[in-house]
Amino acid sequence: MDRTRIALMLWLATLSATQMCADDGGVSRNSGLEDAAKPAVAIQFANKLEPAAEDAADARPIVLTFSAPWCGWCRKLTGTTFADPAVAELGKQFRWVKVDPDDEPVLAAKYKVHGLPHTLVLDAQQRVLASRPGYIPPEQFVKFLDDAVANKEPMAALQDDYLDRLTNSASEDWEQTVAQAIERMGQSSQEERRAIVAALQEAGAASYPVLVDVLEDERLAVRAAAGQTLARLSEAGLPFDPFADADVRRAQVTAWRAWLAE
Repeated sequence: MDRTRIALMLWLATLSATQMCADDGGVSRNSGLEDAAKPAVAIQFANKLEPAAEDAADARPIVLTFSAPWCGWCRKLTGTTFADPAVAELGKQFRWVKVDPDDEPVLAAKYKVHGLPHTLVLDAQQRVLASRPGYIPPEQFVKFLDDAVANKEPMAALQDDYLDRLTNSASEDWEQTVAQAIERMGQSSQEERRAIVAALQEAGAASYPVLVDVLEDERLAVRAAAGQTLARLSEAGLPFDPFADADVRRAQVTAWRAWLAE
């Protein structure tokens, strides 16, 4: 069999395979696999806050997420959390907006966005009901939304109250209040961060165990805030690198726990 005949037979085989794909609806098996690998996004987002916020007839809270194509954790938030059935079930209770801070720098500055992703829940007047930086797993995201809906007052209105509660280490929910304050420091103004540290300083060493626990938080901004606060309040002089590998951080936290036990 000469080369010309072999080439002709190969061409006919290729043509036949192509026809089979066309007869099967025009979708190749490979493209089907690629489509199956792509996550189905359960939530449909607007890309501007203004149209959603200006709809006076719609009183639903607004979920505002700052995200960017280059951000790996943003892609994970979209591919897992926003595609999760439990999150999708809550979808109609909110208006959803996703913004690239490079396109909306003024809006990002207004809501004190310093890293991506960053998600906020706003009331109808665009006041912050809840704010959280970083990737949020589906189960935690559902709780984040539920807590935001339960919060009837904007965060700014709660500032004086929670600062008072931070100083009262005898209160029943004080440890939770401290942990929430550290979470909040990641998106607070410099003035508010100073106020939180001052309140914890007034509470004394009782806050140290809570802060050490928060050093193990999976969110970079939160564990960094805990480490910085410990460095300011305590005299331990121990290192903590929020950027370090997990094994290094665990060893550092162990050293902090040993110091607490002394």
